Amino acid sequence: MGTTVPRSQSEARLPDGHVTLLMYQSDRVEAVKLAPGGTLVVGRGEETDVTIPDGSLSRQHARFRFENDGIWVDDMRSTNGTRVDGEKVRSSRLSEDNEVVLGDIAVTLHMNAPPESGLRALASERRFTEMVAAEMVRAQVFGREAAALRVALAPNDDTPLSRWYPTLRGCLRPVHQLGIWGTRGLQVLLPESNVADAHRLARSIVEQVGLDVRIGGVCMPSVLTSARDVLEEAGRAQMRASYRSPVELTQPGADVHEADPGPPSRDECMRALMRDVDRVAAVDVSVLVQGETGVGKEILARAIHFRSRRHERPLRCVNCGAIPIQLIESAFFGHERGAFTGAERRTKGIFEEADGGTVLLDEIGELPPTAQASLLRVLETKRVTRVGATEEVAVDVRVIATTHRDLERMSATGEFREDLWFRLNTVTLVVPPLRKRPGDILPLAERFSRQAAEVSGARLLTISPEVTRMLREYSWPGNVRELRNEMERAAVLASGDVLKPEDLSERLRAGLATPPPSSVAADALSEPVGDLKLQVKRYEAELIRRALSECDWNQTVAAERLNMPRRTLVHKIRQLGIRKPGGS
Repeated sequence: MGTTVPRSQSEARLPDGHVTLLMYQSDRVEAVKLAPGGTLVVGRGEETDVTIPDGSLSRQHARFRFENDGIWVDDMRSTNGTRVDGEKVRSSRLSEDNEVVLGDIAVTLHMNAPPESGLRALASERRFTEMVAAEMVRAQVFGREAAALRVALAPNDDTPLSRWYPTLRGCLRPVHQLGIWGTRGLQVLLPESNVADAHRLARSIVEQVGLDVRIGGVCMPSVLTSARDVLEEAGRAQMRASYRSPVELTQPGADVHEADPGPPSRDECMRALMRDVDRVAAVDVSVLVQGETGVGKEILARAIHFRSRRHERPLRCVNCGAIPIQLIESAFFGHERGAFTGAERRTKGIFEEADGGTVLLDEIGELPPTAQASLLRVLETKRVTRVGATEEVAVDVRVIATTHRDLERMSATGEFREDLWFRLNTVTLVVPPLRKRPGDILPLAERFSRQAAEVSGARLLTISPEVTRMLREYSWPGNVRELRNEMERAAVLASGDVLKPEDLSERLRAGLATPPPSSVAADALSEPVGDLKLQVKRYEAELIRRALSECDWNQTVAAERLNMPRRTLVHKIRQLGIRKPGGS
């Protein structure tokens, strides 16, 4: 390891002004300016100029500097090293052709970069889903069109995302939104775009990027009622794309959920739950469905609707956390023409659209307090008033609400209206996490594998006994949604007809190396009784390490898994001295 200079350095072009460093993190891309004569220290410690909370980085990992003879990167005796184009270096002069890797963080250099707005950070998958949900609401309220794309390279093309992301970004308008999709793909939200617009842009991306790009997309409005449905359908379209036909756009025009087989019920706890679903479906009462993120709360809610006497009437779904606060009243109750700027025609809200059927309020715990009062009134009076109108409209709807939050605790602390909670809580159904229903794991995996094969045209995989054991032993922090993603990935990347352990993701294989919570608790309780605070501290550290390991050391996801603010988690990580294996 030593000082290196790129082969083309004698011809390297120095910028007249600042350069921009793009830092590709696990859930976003951050643009950082470097001015002439300036330096930037990157690491995970707070004393750095650019702090990235990633366990692969040392506290002070590397320094970038803008000298008279060029742009340099210096390793600061980091544990995992600094690499330029795959070679470990102590100091290296850079050009735009180089790719720098600090631990697991890739960095690219852009001379005379466009304005920072053109290089804005990528949204995480969760944030992008929220943006799609908000755009679906706007499309409904204002009668506008939009599209969502999923973009990735062919499975056998391992070109780093950092190489082609800037070119794709250059194809987009400022109004377009970009998000991460896994580790090798991107998602694009196109507001105010019809089918022709979306197809034209997708073809432009394919031509400009110049690699074997595959793009799938969904054009809205469609019958799909949630952002997750839209993005999953875009993913299936992307899997259908090929070298000869690299763009696959769809606009579903029939309710794809009517033929949905519903959640499997091989495990006894799910059988008992589905028996409750059948009983609840027959009675016209409000239902609250609770459970962790990704367990299938919405699928259960749909099963209630399609097994009820209302099954031939509309089912309308809205994500309560994604509606802009100024559009909540209009989304729920509709508006008259001219009621506010942009209201060019009379529009029904979801309660009117679902008359005779069911309204599904997804993530009801995210609803703002002002909207909670309006919703309570509708539930009590069965009447709505459009924004800008004076007359009430009678509606006959059944309300099903879902949430991953503890509404009882929220109502006790004043975060959620207690009277609304009582109104929604006529019947509560709790969907158990996947780790507590092991009997459902293999049937779900086989179903998702079969669906992935049908969509992508890939061969149907046989799941080996060893993989079956691994699937049962993994704790599935992302629940059913994570299992589906795992099987869709395997359908594309598996090397043979039989799914083998090496075909599974590193995330799943790494998660199997961590002991389950029960064993952690058992170990703690089996120790001789001693200092209580010390033992609680050790147990807390083990739980946090497990959550981080299961979430690939993504602190945002781990904080959500532990049901604590990310800032609190970061503080505890520092306080308890928790470090990623292999980090400094």
